[in-house]
Amino acid sequence: MGQIVSTHGYRGEVCVLPLTDFPQRFRSGTRYFLADDLGEKEERLTLKRARAKGKMLLLTFAEINSLEEAARLKGTYLQVNPDEVEPLPPGSYYAFQLLGAKVYTHTGLYLGEIEDVFRTGANDVWQVKSVQGQEILLPAIREVILEVDLEKKRVKINPLPGLLD
Repeated sequence: MGQIVSTHGYRGEVCVLPLTDFPQRFRSGTRYFLADDLGEKEERLTLKRARAKGKMLLLTFAEINSLEEAARLKGTYLQVNPDEVEPLPPGSYYAFQLLGAKVYTHTGLYLGEIEDVFRTGANDVWQVKSVQGQEILLPAIREVILEVDLEKKRVKINPLPGLLD
């Protein structure tokens, strides 16, 4: 959802860089997991108040009441449970939903599993670890991604010329 980048004031408010396409998720009463760089969940926080400050958000949590308490949060990430995410339109996916999905070509050749998703300016790029241990970078564009089945954790692609070389 966002990364806590600094403190703001002395009453425990924090400055957050939003990492979501749904800034409306920052509403009073929302419960977040606080996670470190490795994604390990440390504790839960309840949002009391959110307000915009340029491209950043200033957040106040019920559990954080001082500058010292807020300072220890710097660099951590706010996450929600996977079953609490905002619904997406058809054909759109959260990165965590794609991780571990098996990737096949349109001819049925197994390539490997999605290991990471990178956001770029034009389109996302899906990093696949191949069965040979190599890295394949798939542009998430209609010409390449033919089908995504989240229930079966399968992706069917049409590799453009040179993509798998």
